[in-house]
Amino acid sequence: MEPEKADNAIATICRVLGVSPSGYHAWRQRPPSHRARADAAVSERIAEITTQRPEDAEVVPDLVERKAPNRPWLTDFTYVPTLAGFRKTSCFSRRSRSVIMWPCY
Repeated sequence: MEPEKADNAIATICRVLGVSPSGYHAWRQRPPSHRARADAAVSERIAEITTQRPEDAEVVPDLVERKAPNRPWLTDFTYVPTLAGFRKTSCFSRRSRSVIMWPCY
């Protein structure tokens, strides 16, 4: 609603959305719910973790040689129901975008 308030009255926006203006204003004044506070805390913690890097962190070499043709492979084992039971299938190359192996038993 906030972006629309510049061009439209709150009452009009509420009518279009099927909510009462008093309900909208009550919602705006209500403190964040327990779930909203918990979500914010988790999001904040995730941001802290992803931006932290220990000073003694080891730099890991590129073991899959990403510049080589048809590498790295991307694999996804999909379980397919068959008359003989579930079977795993599909492994394909990201570079050539082709299936290179299936099925896997």
